[in-house]
Amino acid sequence: MTSASLTESLQEVLALFDAGGAPLTTTEVTEQVSCGRRSADERLERLVDHGWLETKTVGGSGRVWWRPAGADDSEEKESERRQGTQTARPDRQRDELERELDEVLERISDGFYALDENLRFLVLNSHAMDVLGLDESAIGTDIRDIVTLTDPFENALSNALETQEPVVLEDYYDPVDRWFHNAIYPSESGLSVYFREITNQKKRERKLQRYERTIETIWDGVATLDDDDRFVMVNEAFCEMTGYEREELQGAPATLVHDETITERATATTEDSLGDEREYVSLEFELETASGETIPVEGRFGPYELEDGSVGRTGVVRDVTERKERERALEESERRYRTLVEHFPNGAVGLFDKDLKYTAIGGRLLDDIGVDKEDRIGNSVYEIYPDTLLEEVEPYFEAALDGESNSFEVEFHDRCFHAYTLPVGPVDDEIFRGMLVVQDVTERREYERQLEEYRRWTETLIENFPNGVVALVDENLHYVTFGGTPEGDVDISRDELEDSPVYEVLPQRIADTVVPHYEAALDGDPSEFEETIDDRVYQFRFVPVRDDDGDVFAATAMSQEITERKERERALGQRARQQQAVADLGQFALETDDLDELMHETAQQVADVLDNEYCKVLDLRPDKRELLLREGVGWHDGIVGNATVSAVEADSQAAYTLANDHPIVVEDLRAESRFGGPELLRNHDVRSGISTVIGPFDDAWGILGTHDTDRRSFTEQDVSFVQSVANILAEAIERHRYQQELEELVRDLEESNERLERFAYAASHDLQEPLRMISSYLQLIDRRYRDAFDEDGTEFLEFAIDGADRMRNMIDGLLAYSRVETQGEPFESADLNDVLDAARDDLRIRIEESDAEIAADDLPHVKGDAGQLRQVFQNLLSNAIEYSGEQPPRIDVTAEREGNDWIVSVHDDGIGIEPDEQERIFEVFERLHAHEEHRGTGIGLALCQRIVERHDGEIWVDSEPGDGATFRFRLPATEP
Repeated sequence: MTSASLTESLQEVLALFDAGGAPLTTTEVTEQVSCGRRSADERLERLVDHGWLETKTVGGSGRVWWRPAGADDSEEKESERRQGTQTARPDRQRDELERELDEVLERISDGFYALDENLRFLVLNSHAMDVLGLDESAIGTDIRDIVTLTDPFENALSNALETQEPVVLEDYYDPVDRWFHNAIYPSESGLSVYFREITNQKKRERKLQRYERTIETIWDGVATLDDDDRFVMVNEAFCEMTGYEREELQGAPATLVHDETITERATATTEDSLGDEREYVSLEFELETASGETIPVEGRFGPYELEDGSVGRTGVVRDVTERKERERALEESERRYRTLVEHFPNGAVGLFDKDLKYTAIGGRLLDDIGVDKEDRIGNSVYEIYPDTLLEEVEPYFEAALDGESNSFEVEFHDRCFHAYTLPVGPVDDEIFRGMLVVQDVTERREYERQLEEYRRWTETLIENFPNGVVALVDENLHYVTFGGTPEGDVDISRDELEDSPVYEVLPQRIADTVVPHYEAALDGDPSEFEETIDDRVYQFRFVPVRDDDGDVFAATAMSQEITERKERERALGQRARQQQAVADLGQFALETDDLDELMHETAQQVADVLDNEYCKVLDLRPDKRELLLREGVGWHDGIVGNATVSAVEADSQAAYTLANDHPIVVEDLRAESRFGGPELLRNHDVRSGISTVIGPFDDAWGILGTHDTDRRSFTEQDVSFVQSVANILAEAIERHRYQQELEELVRDLEESNERLERFAYAASHDLQEPLRMISSYLQLIDRRYRDAFDEDGTEFLEFAIDGADRMRNMIDGLLAYSRVETQGEPFESADLNDVLDAARDDLRIRIEESDAEIAADDLPHVKGDAGQLRQVFQNLLSNAIEYSGEQPPRIDVTAEREGNDWIVSVHDDGIGIEPDEQERIFEVFERLHAHEEHRGTGIGLALCQRIVERHDGEIWVDSEPGDGATFRFRLPATEP
């Protein structure tokens, strides 16, 4: 294959090599050809594959490339060379080699010399002579005799001769203070040495090494990218951050650890950086690790010129996971504190920054003192507070920002405030805010002043603490001091208690009780409780003792015997329960008509209040010889309502109770000598109790008794309670008896009234016929024979006719009176305006004749019989006209609401009624005036009263003689 058949890019690389010339490294090729390192590697490999170049690995990972001697691009010359090699004579061969060597030497720009197998100079080019300080006289001389060789270089010459393998090394040549790249190639005649100066390259490499060592010491990740965005260099921190090995990253695209958009952003910002002449730009993005996770990072990127002259990027990447978490925690903390500020219930809270400016403020106290929070937010304490207050509080604000909490009191707005300043945070040991908490303690300070006065007063009392003990223990539960009388049977002196552990000096049962409360007090929790020790009751109080900083350092305990007080409280509570039970039973007795229900409730209440197992109500039978267990609690099933006890046997407690005029108390029935227990009590193991008579002792209704199976004493208060309940039962029974008698009487009266109504109806009806006959004949006589009578006869006839008319009116009135209940209409809503109008129509002629004036208010609706109410109005208006006196009648009808009723009034200006006659006028046939003076039957007002009573109302009159009269009647109200 000829060189002409190669691509232009391969020809460009091949042109760098002279046949048999000095080898070149990849870096050297990259520097001379306008391509990247990877592209140069690919071109060199292809030239090796075509046989134009040879290559060898040197120095572990480096490679050198050279063009073999005799390589040419002419196929003809190649063919002749192969043929000459096979047939030429040795001298021609040597001439050819010498000629070729001269040509090679002429083309070599670097230093070159040849050595024989004894290391004597065979050939040197001018560059070699200049560097080594030699001339042509050096040919034939041992290099070791005229050139200062380093040990590594001399060893390399020896190794090349022995192994017949090329050796490449870099060596420092001290005489000229330079670094050289040496390529030693063995041959049958000796060695060919090519060298070129690499001093500048070594300087760059040392600089790079120092840079890399520096980079490796940085905790942040560092990476350099070429112009294709592939990793050229990464430090260990970057490898640890991404989870990749260095070998995996070098040469890999940057998109291995982030998406393409980051590359685009980085490229754009780098170009902006170059344009703005800034060295670095910053980006925040998510870095993808080898495990597939992502971590937030901050990267600072800048342009970096690579060895081949291209511009890549170098950057520092920092893991900001903790910073992000801190920022999140900071935001969350800020949010929580702002929530606290906005909803602080008792006082006020403010957040301030490092400039002592309020960033948030809130609390109910602001409203109380008339402060607008908008006037505070964004302003500093220097702008808000007066100088005198600022001088006092500023140090506390500054101390909070330094991490110190303080509390103090100030006076402001004529109030006393207790304030706290405290740091907000820290977030990663950084205080980011300060907080001010303020509470109005004006009232509390007054309270503390009073409390201090009380404390001084109580100190004198504590010195002689009665019936108990005051003790102080330290944080190790050792007694510090105590005073008073220990509880229970503790017999320990003060000296024995002090400095001794509580568990060691107190009896186990007492220690087990008090130690948990001591421990709670040392934790800051006070407690109070009561405990019974050796049948005595003690009250314990445990209180934490705090130092000036509010920290608990000890605990104090106080115990006092309260047996008598508890007994008084128990008795008082028992008395209250008994009084409440009496009140409840009294109310229940008024509300219920069921005696058995009342008796059962009584038995239940008495047993509960006295804490007894049994209670009974015994009903004395009419023969006075037995008592029936009518109601009770606690007794065996089937006993109540069936069991009886003797009321006459001498051995019976019931008989003994009936025979005495006071309650009977039994503390122990087994030791009782006054009587024995009846079978009812013995069968239920009764041992104690109270029994008393229900009703008068000389006319008892029965017995109330309560019993218990334990031996016990009863107080006078207990006995009085049972007697009070018995009295309630007696009153209820008496009231029940009276009610029964009253109901019986009512039934008798109702029957009597019914018979009377029937009689009145029958009588009035039977009298109608003869009365009509008398009236008819009297009228017939008057018409036919009136002229035949003299004056006396005419007068007598008129008297007879008038008497018959009045008798008819009386019978009609009596008939109407008897029919009020039986002939009335059902009640319904009635408009009294319409009722009054109907009554006025009935009396229209009388009203006109008397020139009467009737005025009426707007009257209400009532529930009743409109026809009967019309009769009431008619009778009252008629009476008002009749008894109006000499002046024309003036009548006023009004109504007034009273609760669920209406009070209707009919007032006249007539002659009035004497007070002692005002009740009598409502009786049947009762008249206050003679017939000659005023007409009437004496039934009208009685009829009104009966009608009103049928409506569940009442009627009455208010009057004074000469001042007229006001008739009032009550009717139930109803809606229209």
